Amino acid sequence: MFSLDSFHAAYDAETTTIMIGGRPYPVFVPRSIERFLPGVDTRANSPLWARIWPASIVLAELVASMPVDPQREMIEIGGGLGHVSIIAAVCGHRITCSEADPHALAFAEASALLNGLPQLPVVHLDWGQPAVSRAFDTVIGSELVYRDADIAPLERLFTLLLKRGGEVILASEVRRTSDAFMRRMAESFRVRVHKMNLHSGSQATAILVFRMTPFSDVHSSP
Repeated sequence: MFSLDSFHAAYDAETTTIMIGGRPYPVFVPRSIERFLPGVDTRANSPLWARIWPASIVLAELVASMPVDPQREMIEIGGGLGHVSIIAAVCGHRITCSEADPHALAFAEASALLNGLPQLPVVHLDWGQPAVSRAFDTVIGSELVYRDADIAPLERLFTLLLKRGGEVILASEVRRTSDAFMRRMAESFRVRVHKMNLHSGSQATAILVFRMTPFSDVHSSP
């Protein structure tokens, strides 16, 4: 049975605090990423799940500001450390956190316990071979597209996960893949994009927020 004691026995973790809406959220992060590196210690091999990305903070702020509807369910894909799902759940949203990496799942589950959320679903989801048993009203995610090869699996996953009338909400820094992703999504979705700046001291990071609804909802409506 998963517990904070078993988590600490398996991982060398420390806590960091995220402030959203004036409220602190403690989250476990690895004290070192060396054990998670698949090979040579390079940026390309660095585990993407093991850090808190600026785009995830923007996504958390956005979800925290959304009206709560107890009839609607969300799923976060590529949930990483789990902080966006945790913040959404604390704010009252019905949300499932999903990830493919087993270490990320352990950190997300431990952070859910740390925030008093033992009931938060934290599930394995592989984009390449998704085992999806049901659909959701809203799909959210941050920093999902690092390679062109990620785009087609994500499009298929959105189709599998999204209910009719649903919405995909994504956040990402401006990357080489951003234009290609937007062009591909525009073939199947109505895509709205706006840019936000996340400020940290004197630094500002530009974040793109994508909100997408399927054209099929319009085309198939009576």
